[in-house]
Amino acid sequence: MRNKLCATVVFDAPFYKIVFERSEKNHYFVATLNVGPSEPKIVNIYHFILEKWNTLVFFENDMSVVDVKAHINPKRLQRMVKKSLRKQVTIGTKAQNAIKMQHDEKKEKNRKLTSKMRQTNKHIQYEKEQQKKRENHKGH
Repeated sequence: MRNKLCATVVFDAPFYKIVFERSEKNHYFVATLNVGPSEPKIVNIYHFILEKWNTLVFFENDMSVVDVKAHINPKRLQRMVKKSLRKQVTIGTKAQNAIKMQHDEKKEKNRKLTSKMRQTNKHIQYEKEQQKKRENHKGH
């Protein structure tokens, strides 16, 4: 039987959160704590653990669902974090990003619709030309 506690500081724009993970026997518990817009100091994290530990609401999950992660080399972990941050470069709040995504979807939909209309018009024009050729050919 092994008990484990892990505290991870995560930036979930625009706030920093501390994710507490606790595992006991065959149970896995998770709790989050919103810290604020500025990055928390180690002293503040210790204060949260000592003072607010009893107020945390842990959500339970079966240990069978959770995969046990192998130890990752710290340098490799740094590279993985930098790579994921490069992919996640977004400017603005969640609401702004949602509006931007909605706008992009609408733009893509209009682009497809315009393309289909253009193809339809080309096909109609082609059929008109073919009809005109047939009519001109009938007279002989």
